[in-house]
Amino acid sequence: MCGILGQIVFNGAEPNVHQLKIQAAYMNLRGPDNEGFWKHQNVALGHKRLSIVDLSSNADQPMISANGNVVIVFNGEIYNFKNLRNELARRGVAFRSASDTEVLIEGYIEWGIESLIAKIEGMFAFCLYDLEKKICYFIRDPFGKNGSIFFS
Repeated sequence: MCGILGQIVFNGAEPNVHQLKIQAAYMNLRGPDNEGFWKHQNVALGHKRLSIVDLSSNADQPMISANGNVVIVFNGEIYNFKNLRNELARRGVAFRSASDTEVLIEGYIEWGIESLIAKIEGMFAFCLYDLEKKICYFIRDPFGKNGSIFFS
């Protein structure tokens, strides 16, 4: 089980990545394999990784799309990610990892958030930030992946 966290600041100040790192330290058991942090303007995201699907560093998070416009932190498992990956590959999407996380990013770019959510099956919680649109989505499966999202 991974841990995801983030901060969105609306008062003109910058997010406090140091504070995210302190919060992430409390989630060491959730993600002992790696951690990562990302910041852009008023949004910062963090991730504690438990490597399961793709053990390579190509699947580290926060993960940024190939076009640089989308970033995601994700916890869970997308049961049908291989089928979705194949569908995206047939549409010409090139993947850098074998992870379900990248399928979420590329699925969002290809289909939009509503269609992506309608297609995915699994247990999950993720935060996806679109830098171009300046929209941050907080998504979880209908039954609610417990204890996965911590935002301050």
